Amino acid sequence: MRTGRIGLVCCFVTVCGLLVTSRARGDLIKFKQGPKRKCVIMEETEGWVSFRTSMGLAKMPRARIESIERESEEVNKELLNQWKRDKSRPPEVKPEPEESEEEKPEVRRTYSVEIRKRRIALGGTSSGVSQAQPIASFTIEDLGMVEGIRLFHVQATSYMSSMRTIKARDFYVLSTNEMRVDPEALEGYPDLDVRLGTNQAGKGHVGFPTNAPLKTMIVRSELADFELDLETGDFATKHGFF
Repeated sequence: MRTGRIGLVCCFVTVCGLLVTSRARGDLIKFKQGPKRKCVIMEETEGWVSFRTSMGLAKMPRARIESIERESEEVNKELLNQWKRDKSRPPEVKPEPEESEEEKPEVRRTYSVEIRKRRIALGGTSSGVSQAQPIASFTIEDLGMVEGIRLFHVQATSYMSSMRTIKARDFYVLSTNEMRVDPEALEGYPDLDVRLGTNQAGKGHVGFPTNAPLKTMIVRSELADFELDLETGDFATKHGFF
């Protein structure tokens, strides 16, 4: 009888151990700006930390990291195996609930930009009538700081008759002290990189590696050129302020 009880207890302990392993969070990086990130630390130097997440391998300057909470080698190994199994599953299989627990950035402010071009519609008089024809429109969402990057989500719509391209590299920002900051990609947030025809829309992210207060976003692209005041929401084109 005692032997049976001992076997039952051992079985219970084994099952509990498996459950704890399956729920393990792995290493946890806390960034100086933005949410924490579950990962497995792969390599560290004085200046950089390389780590793997469910999205793949990433590398981050140590200066942007506040702290690292470490798990055991066994737990991290199981986490890597779990991510590998998840990727091998058919597309229709939903991701593990654990993956959906990661924090998502909230929209702090939304900017609307509509670019119009004035044309002269010839009528019965020699003076004609001035009409404003739409060229492109933008919805720009400020997502705040994410892993040391000031992140924006951009949706662009084209009304041009020809194909036009707009990419993250077409953007840059000026801080309140007039310092220029160029865009930088952020893992897990696809860059804006779309080619649009008439009445077509595309979206993506544009991020800037700075936590300084920003004053102006400047866009120089095939689709449109404009300057957006991030404080007031006003924007200017070569045709004037709006």
